[in-house]
Amino acid sequence: MVNAKVLTEGIDVPALDLIAFFRPKKSVVDVIQAVGRVMRKAKGKSYGYILVPVIVDEKEEIRNEDYKTVVQILDALRSVDETYSAVIRIKGKRLMREDTLLGITTRRETDPSELAEERLLFDLPSKVAKSLMGKVLRRFGLDNKYLENWAEDVSKSAKVLKDHIEIAIQQDPKAREEFANFLKTLKTYINEDIKPEEAISMLVQYMLTKPIFSALFGDHKDLVSQALERISSGFKNFLKDNTENLQEFYKKVEVRAKGLADEEERQDFLRHLYDNFFRKAFKDTAEQLGIAYTPVEIVDFMIRISDDLIRREFGRQEGINSEDVIVLEPFAGTGTFLARLLEYLEEDSLKDKYRNGKLWANEILLLPYYIAKVNTELTYRRRTGTAEEFKTILLTDSFAMMEKIYESKSYTGSGLLFPEEYSELLNAQKKSKINLILSNPPYFSRAESGNTRLVRGRYKLLMERVRQTF
Repeated sequence: MVNAKVLTEGIDVPALDLIAFFRPKKSVVDVIQAVGRVMRKAKGKSYGYILVPVIVDEKEEIRNEDYKTVVQILDALRSVDETYSAVIRIKGKRLMREDTLLGITTRRETDPSELAEERLLFDLPSKVAKSLMGKVLRRFGLDNKYLENWAEDVSKSAKVLKDHIEIAIQQDPKAREEFANFLKTLKTYINEDIKPEEAISMLVQYMLTKPIFSALFGDHKDLVSQALERISSGFKNFLKDNTENLQEFYKKVEVRAKGLADEEERQDFLRHLYDNFFRKAFKDTAEQLGIAYTPVEIVDFMIRISDDLIRREFGRQEGINSEDVIVLEPFAGTGTFLARLLEYLEEDSLKDKYRNGKLWANEILLLPYYIAKVNTELTYRRRTGTAEEFKTILLTDSFAMMEKIYESKSYTGSGLLFPEEYSELLNAQKKSKINLILSNPPYFSRAESGNTRLVRGRYKLLMERVRQTF
C-alpha cells in the first residue's frame, strides 16, 4: 500500500498499528510519512509497529541487503529526532548483554529533553539479534564531521569572547585585578613562562567547553574548577548572549552522550572529541603542545608489560599491585592511562594507590586535566562502588616540576586563586618515591604553524640532565 502511495502524505487512519517495509526505501521522506501513519493514537491501541522482515541463512547471519534495509529505516527515524541515537545506543547495549529476546521501551515525559517513546523488538534468535544490533550501534555515535563543524563555530565564538575579556581587563579595575591573580596562580603552579594571552585562552576554553563535560560527567567541583568558576562568573551574561549558535550542539551532545555504555566507548568518544574538536577549535594550543592520543590497546599492553617487568626484573611478586610501587602519569591527557590502570589493578591495590598518594598524574592543559580527573573518578566508582575525589591529579607542567626538583625549590602559593592545599599536593608529589612512569610523552618540543614558530619552555636544568645522561 505504501508503494502505491495509499498510506503516505495526507492519509489519516489512526487504527493502523503496523507498517511493513518489504522492499528498501531510499527516500527518507517516504519512510517518515509511512511510519507516521502508524504513530496516530487510537482507542485500544498501545503501539504502532514497524515490520522489517529479514532472511537468516544457515549460519544465522542476516543477508547484507536486508541489513541495509534496517539501517535505512533507523537512519530515517534518526534524521527527525536527535534523541533516537541515544535510544538505540542505550537499549541496544542492554540487548547485547542479555541472552533472551528483548522488547525495549522508553518514555517521553513532560520534559521534551527526555528520550522519545520508542519500542525495539527483535523477533530473532539471540545470536542474530545481537549481531544485527552490534552493526547498528557502530553507526549511531557522534560522527567526526559533526564535531569538526562544531569546532568551526567554537573557534569563531572563542575569538569574540577573547576580545571581550581583553577589553574588560583593560577597562575594569576589578576584572584586571582578578585576572592578574589568575595569571600569577598559573605562573606559580604550572609554568612561570605563561603569557597573559595564554591565560585568557585557557579561560575561554573552559567557558566554551564546560557544557560538554557537564553533559558527559555531570557538574563537578574541585579546587581548579572552583577557581575558574570564580573568575569566569563575570563574563557569563556576555557568554550567554554570544553563544546562542552553540546551544543546539550542547543539547545534542548531552542526548547522544547518554548512550555511552562502557569504559572503552567513553574513551573512544573523548578521543574523537579531541581529535576532531580541540585541534580545530584551539589550533595554536594543539600545535604548541603536541596533543596526541594513544589507542586503548597500546595503553593496555604498556600496563601489562610494566606489570611483567616489575615482577621479573625488580623482584616484586605482586607486580604493579605491590604496595611500594608508586605510579606517575606526567602527561595525563584525557586520562586513558589512568582509567585503564584502574581497570587493571586488583581492588585492594586500587584503593590503596588511589587514596594514599601512590597514583599521581599531571596535565598542563586545562580541558584534558578536567576530563582526566572526572574520568578517573568514574572508573574508580564503577570498580569500588564508592564515589571519592581523585586528589592526586594536578594541573601543572611536569617538566617545570623537574626544574624545581633540580633546584630544590618548593611550591608556595599563599593568597593565590588556588588554595594552599594545592601547594601541599604539588610538594607531596615532588617528594614521592615514584618508581613507575606510565605515559605517552610529548612527541615534539617545537612546532611551526605558517610563519609563526611555537617553542615550548626551555627547561634548562632538565635539558642539561638529558645531555649528561644520554
